[in-house]
Amino acid sequence: MGVIGFLAFIAISLVSAVSCTEESLRDAKFSIFQIIKFENAPCVGTTRNGTCFTSAECDSAGGTENGECADGFGVCCTTILADGATTSLNQSYIVKESSTTIASSTYTICPCSTDVCRIRFDFTAFTLAGPFSWIGTWAGADAALLVSNGAAGALGDCQTDSFSITGAKNSGTPIICGTNTGQHVFVDSDGKGCHTVTLGIGAAATTTRSLDIMVTQYRCGEEAGGPQGCLQWHMEPTGKLRSFNFPDQADGANVAAGVTHLSSQEYDVCIRRPAGANYICYTPCTSVAGIAVAGPATVQGSFGVSVSPNALAKSEVGTACNADYLVIRGGDSAANAVISPAPLATTDRFCGREFAHLTAQDNALIIANTFALSSICTASLPFTVGVHFDSDEEHTANADATTGNSELAVSPGGIVGFSLCYTTLPA
Repeated sequence: MGVIGFLAFIAISLVSAVSCTEESLRDAKFSIFQIIKFENAPCVGTTRNGTCFTSAECDSAGGTENGECADGFGVCCTTILADGATTSLNQSYIVKESSTTIASSTYTICPCSTDVCRIRFDFTAFTLAGPFSWIGTWAGADAALLVSNGAAGALGDCQTDSFSITGAKNSGTPIICGTNTGQHVFVDSDGKGCHTVTLGIGAAATTTRSLDIMVTQYRCGEEAGGPQGCLQWHMEPTGKLRSFNFPDQADGANVAAGVTHLSSQEYDVCIRRPAGANYICYTPCTSVAGIAVAGPATVQGSFGVSVSPNALAKSEVGTACNADYLVIRGGDSAANAVISPAPLATTDRFCGREFAHLTAQDNALIIANTFALSSICTASLPFTVGVHFDSDEEHTANADATTGNSELAVSPGGIVGFSLCYTTLPA
């Protein structure tokens, strides 16, 4: 499918989300709308999506007219929620513009129909204060100071601002902060219970917050809603997966020192299997070869999750990944002609400072800048990446790469999270 065709498909998918009729809003008086009926379906407005209502219905719902629908018989009604508001209207919005005021806000999203199974939150804009991070040499006196202040365990914690969703079916999100524009999350719905969105803004005068989140509801079985239990759902045959607070940057760009993934993250990212595709491959969107084994993190790829056992073995798989790791069932680098004395047996967990399972021979080639890190591929269905980040990051006063007890001491670091580019492929 071409780019233009795919974009059109996504637009249709969003607009074809569940239609939720609000009969209670209908005017009891005789009008043309008792003769000409139209569905309260999602619609594309002039500047925002909304729900197709009569002008009177839109006014009663507290919405704003944003273009026409139903061949001009209706208006595309856009609803931007006030703090503390509750809505059961589809395609509503949560918006905060240039906010620096310390406050806690809640928004309640209720299913607009009993056949709603999934609710999507699109982060058109999402800028909050980031998690606790460390920008410095990541070694020596600075590292010792980090430990002496007891701050190592706070790395990745959302200490100032926070965003989360809780609600029906025990479905919700981890706590999120930082910059996440372009990301999205789903929650499961039972068609009855409501979800609560909680936003906390703390004291950070240097950060200007901005949120623009579109909420779309999907019927059970709608493909655009994705499988239940998936926090994220990607329908493109090729694309990019980012951990929360990972910058949205060009593929191949160096990742800046201090980029920090969020702590206490446990969720699944799911990818649609296109017709004819039998396996999927994941590769760091920035894959750095020839990185110095020791020194400050001045050169960093787009994968760094937990510690590595020593300076040369920058990656690890399987049960050795017991703190932070990604789960890719049946992951195998042997399908990509990895230069290794023996092919890698399939595994599930991946962690370390590089996205691969590398022998000492492979690392020697990397240091000589003659080896490019490989992809991890799998034919295991469904296509999912499990994210497991625990509550703490590892760093001690005498941290170094040789003892494998630091995520910060050397580059590439183990604290940055991930940006993985994926491709689905036929056998």
